[in-house]
Amino acid sequence: MRAIRRGLIVAGALVSAYGLTGAVVNPGILIFLAAVLVAHDAILLPVMIGAGALILRGCPPRARPAVAGALTAAASITVVGVPLLLGPSDGHYGRGLVLCYAAIATATLTAVVRAGVRTRGRRSRSR
Repeated sequence: MRAIRRGLIVAGALVSAYGLTGAVVNPGILIFLAAVLVAHDAILLPVMIGAGALILRGCPPRARPAVAGALTAAASITVVGVPLLLGPSDGHYGRGLVLCYAAIATATLTAVVRAGVRTRGRRSRSR
């Protein structure tokens, strides 16, 4: 296990060094990375935390982990997919976005149902 961990650390360091080299060589990349960092920390993260808190307030406790994961996945896909959808495209992005949302909803529903079955199974055994 230590060998795998060390290998991943080395690979991560090499990828980071490659990215930093590109940022130093091209200042435009450095500006872009700084803008992405600020946009993520100042805009996207607070919006996601606030929306998640409001939405999860109405969820049953056993469904919260699955719904929180679904919200995070849907938000990430939306951030990536909507600019592609609004740009010049042939319509495939909209269909793909809807299919991604459907897959997320299906996986979430399955996880919530399984969590409910496990919870009910524990209650019936303890009686």
